[in-house]
Amino acid sequence: MSSGPDADGELSPPPITEDRVLQLDDERFHPDNVAVVTGAASGIGRATAVALAVNGLTVVGLDVDAEGLDDTVETVESLDADGRAVAAPTDLTDDAACETAIEAAAEKGQIRYLANIAGMQHIASVPEFPMDAYDDVLGVMLRAPFLLSKLVMPHVRATDDGVGAIGNMSSVHGRYATRDKPAYITAKHGLNGLTRAVAAEGGGTLRSFSISAGYVLTPLMADQRPARRS
Repeated sequence: MSSGPDADGELSPPPITEDRVLQLDDERFHPDNVAVVTGAASGIGRATAVALAVNGLTVVGLDVDAEGLDDTVETVESLDADGRAVAAPTDLTDDAACETAIEAAAEKGQIRYLANIAGMQHIASVPEFPMDAYDDVLGVMLRAPFLLSKLVMPHVRATDDGVGAIGNMSSVHGRYATRDKPAYITAKHGLNGLTRAVAAEGGGTLRSFSISAGYVLTPLMADQRPARRS
């Protein structure tokens, strides 16, 4: 996903339009089935939530940014999607809040899908990295995906055929390392391990996969550019 500079010369993500959404013919893509998407208020999380709703699913978006979630819901509605999006403001570092969000998602239909996409970043070298920032990054990007997978897997197994998927947004930084992103890199490597662990327990019907994306123009990446230029 890329876009040219705006009027101020700054890069900005492109708008999400229906013609940019890949639509698939899948008998399980209908509003009775639920996809839980974290980080759904912006960036890749929003794009994923919109795409799944356009493909007919009921999407429950989790994010700490309630206003951004509302914008995601409005985007889905503006595209006249076959599915729908529901906002579920959630602090992913709060176990009880995550449990409540999954319980609420289960009331919308059968949970079959989970997309762990929420991310954050802190730029500092290992010796200078504050441990509270490390805990925040790992809490959102590794602990929460583990907990949400733990909570979602029984719902998938309780469906009539046990078919579902848990997708994790990893990164090229889950495959190699660059300077000054140690917590992010640690989280992404761990997320790849979690993906394999879930797949090993999937029983042949619950799939788990990760996507090791390169640089994608999202608000998270755009916010890092000044730090990288300095």
